[in-house]
Amino acid sequence: MKSLFQAAVLTSAATLALAPIAHAGSFGVDDGISFDSQTTLEFTFEEARGSYQSSLGIYSVIDGEATLEEVLFAETMGSDVGSSNYLSTCGVDGVSAIENCTAQFTFEAGVDYALGLILNNTNVHSGVKYSTTDLNDGSQQAIFDENEFSFAAGDTVAFGNPGDYTDDVFAALNDVVWIGFDDGGNQNDVDFQDFVVSTSIVDSESVPEPASAIALLAVGAASLKLGRRNNA
Repeated sequence: MKSLFQAAVLTSAATLALAPIAHAGSFGVDDGISFDSQTTLEFTFEEARGSYQSSLGIYSVIDGEATLEEVLFAETMGSDVGSSNYLSTCGVDGVSAIENCTAQFTFEAGVDYALGLILNNTNVHSGVKYSTTDLNDGSQQAIFDENEFSFAAGDTVAFGNPGDYTDDVFAALNDVVWIGFDDGGNQNDVDFQDFVVSTSIVDSESVPEPASAIALLAVGAASLKLGRRNNA
């Protein structure tokens, strides 16, 4: 009987230790992107409606200087074949401007990162718009939210109150965060639908939060006390 109880206790403790937890760090336009433990995100391309031929990359940031680490998605042309409104999709051979629909990147613990929308106009590099506002000289060029954005029907229509969409956090594995970019075109029309992706955590080397650790210790102590009582 005792062994069965102790096995159940150990199983509960293991489950508690492995439960998804809040992933500390930052994920937004104000403080950039960082994680307290090595974390892999999967990005899904949703759509793009910018006139530039754009790519989305991951940049590491040290002392305010951004360095390209990896390109996640790259338009092979300005928009889909036959598109009349700059729409780019992914994954449809001979039609889509972007070949891959998903991409993964592993963020190292304690390193500052930003997403960067790399802009090209008729194959001429036209700059980068970053997800971190400070890297854009104080101009917000990205929005973050846990819900899919409701964009205006037409391109170039301003997105309402982007200041309310500055950051989000991952409460658990598989939580989704949506990110929309404005490429600064059309006199910076702030429509934030020029490049849209969603992302979620697929792997993290997280450790239990303090509350989980305390609960785990309490379970262990209770098990030890029961064992001593039964041996008395």
